Amino acid sequence: MLYMMLVFQNEASAKLATQAERDEAERVFEEFHAKMRARGRMQAAVRLRHTDTATMVRVRGGKLLTTDGPYAETKEQLGGLADVLADYMPYHAARADLLRRVGEVEEACQAYVRAIEYADNIVERSCFERQRNVLQKETGSLNRLNQADLGRV
Repeated sequence: MLYMMLVFQNEASAKLATQAERDEAERVFEEFHAKMRARGRMQAAVRLRHTDTATMVRVRGGKLLTTDGPYAETKEQLGGLADVLADYMPYHAARADLLRRVGEVEEACQAYVRAIEYADNIVERSCFERQRNVLQKETGSLNRLNQADLGRV
């Protein structure tokens, strides 16, 4: 079984740190990585860029939307690991749940589809299909309500 760990820091606080404090934090991270690799517990480590350099790309209603930094939340930073974990079902399941929790229903449904694709057994597949179907029903209800509201305008 594989696990993913997201280590982060407050970027505003990090900018206020002295060079010696930044060097010490880097040393601690490198020491931790070395121990985990020596134990065979770490397969990959990816450093993400600061959020002020980010460009977020989303598809909404069939249209491509881009937003330049500094806008990145955990869900966007987690998305930065997509290349490393592209065929790893727990990544897609965790991403789907996180997206659902923050109200990104369309993206959550897409992540559930990927989790279903990589699920090893019928129990996992059924669970993700149920969660996706609930979201799709909620979205359908919202779409019908929005269309009804538009008809009154």
